[in-house]
Amino acid sequence: MTERKQSAADKKNTAEKTRLNKYLAESGICSRREADKLIMEGRVTLNGRVAELGSVVTGKVTITVDGKRSRERRTKSYSPIISRSV
Repeated sequence: MTERKQSAADKKNTAEKTRLNKYLAESGICSRREADKLIMEGRVTLNGRVAELGSVVTGKVTITVDGKRSRERRTKSYSPIISRSV
């Protein structure tokens, strides 16, 4: 069998898919386990519908927790460390 190499567009699409509990944790709302509890209790909506455990977030979506809209998730940024001999 031959394996198909992923194009840049395919990689971008798969990179944007994130589980809802991870998205909430990265947004700074709560931890992943706390997010699972909120989802099971029906306190989280995804585009106006009550979210289910294991929901996947892709692209632009509207997420609310207890009626409050969530923030954009934080992006990780790294600064290179440059060492020079003096």
